[in-house]
Amino acid sequence: MDHGYCTFLGRLYEPMQARLAAHSLGLDFGSGPGPTLSLLFEEAGHNMTLFDIYYANDRSAFDLSYDFITASEVFEHLAKPAEELNRLWDCLKSGGLLGIMTKRVPSKDAFESWH
Repeated sequence: MDHGYCTFLGRLYEPMQARLAAHSLGLDFGSGPGPTLSLLFEEAGHNMTLFDIYYANDRSAFDLSYDFITASEVFEHLAKPAEELNRLWDCLKSGGLLGIMTKRVPSKDAFESWH
């Protein structure tokens, strides 16, 4: 795994990992072509399911209930983010964690040309 990218993902991974019970079940929503975040959680002893519309498009992932769900660098690419967020909430166990990491846009003008 790329050390720099793992450091970047640490901003999401570390606070979530600190709050998870051992052997939790997680969903990496928008896992991408080379899942990394899920590998970090698996190395810590958690079980992971992947979903990515292009690289791991198995909608049965939404039939399970998860202790935690991650979405790193995903929501800025979604056409209907509220719809997807509702789907994720429905998959989260009571008391579960939803971790979303995305770039913060510094101004309204910058948002107009953002991704």
